[in-house]
Amino acid sequence: RQKGGKNLELRFVVPSGLQLSKSEGELAQNMLAQIGVKLDIKAVPSDDFFTKYVIPGNFDMTAFAYIGTPYPISSSYGIYANSPDGKTWNANFGRSGSAAIDAAMNRASQALDPAKSHEYTNMADELIWKKVNVLPLYQRPQNMAVKNTVANLGARGFYDLRYQDIGFTQ
Repeated sequence: RQKGGKNLELRFVVPSGLQLSKSEGELAQNMLAQIGVKLDIKAVPSDDFFTKYVIPGNFDMTAFAYIGTPYPISSSYGIYANSPDGKTWNANFGRSGSAAIDAAMNRASQALDPAKSHEYTNMADELIWKKVNVLPLYQRPQNMAVKNTVANLGARGFYDLRYQDIGFTQ
């Protein structure tokens, strides 16, 4: 990959000593090499990872986990929201957002009708994927111990827990 005769080279910043992040970088490095992109993995001191690299935007690529909640809009707002002043980005480390994304997320979080909330959430989702500043690679595994007499309760993955379905087996 070239532009103006210059090869595309990217930095993948990882906290030192964290094998999982290093492995994610190596996987990305291998995949990008297949399309002609050089990816340099840069291990930085763990204490500096967010303060000196992620928050100020001193990276091309990186990997870390966001913790979600049962409320997809409220837990994602800081990740995708536009900067109100061009300086404050909250958890939007890709520094991309738009007034349209903000409006759709605000409407989704304020809607009292679940159908409308889902509609606005889907609108926000579509707008977010057009920006793609955060690329979810995979979901981290969940482990949950539940007695075998309890039905419909356990590691949920992307499934929304339906409390009305939880009960006892016969």
